[in-house]
Amino acid sequence: MPLTSHSLEQIFQAQIHTLALTLRPDTVSGYRGVTRRFLTYLRAAFPRVLRLNQLRRDPHLLGWFRSLCEQKPPLSNKTRINLLLCLRRLPILAVPNASPSADLVGIRQALAAARHLLEMYRRQVGDEKTRRTLQRLDRRLLAVVSHLNRLAKAEK
Repeated sequence: MPLTSHSLEQIFQAQIHTLALTLRPDTVSGYRGVTRRFLTYLRAAFPRVLRLNQLRRDPHLLGWFRSLCEQKPPLSNKTRINLLLCLRRLPILAVPNASPSADLVGIRQALAAARHLLEMYRRQVGDEKTRRTLQRLDRRLLAVVSHLNRLAKAEK
């Protein structure tokens, strides 16, 4: 049966089950938590999205990222980035025979979203030292994105 006919819950659970073979129980528990958070958001905000082929970066993933930023009490920047990266690994793994360039696209999207979160957080922080730290982290992420762009061009 093709992946598009499976529900999102089934696909995510299958990926977590596969990851459980090689990861520590605490890490697998983290994946389960992220999946539960994302699917809860998706059911509430987009109840018609039931299949992987219906899932889009915008508005589904970006909407979830925005909801993490708006959560009260606020999540720490590190927590939001960890949630983002953890979720981004699962759909990439769910695609059979994915090419390396597909992985690069997913990684670049995750880094772009992380940079967006950093910028939003930097605007909210009053402490100048923290702002400078976030700016340095953003520059490092930008350097990684630039390197990935060069890799993608070399692959073509």
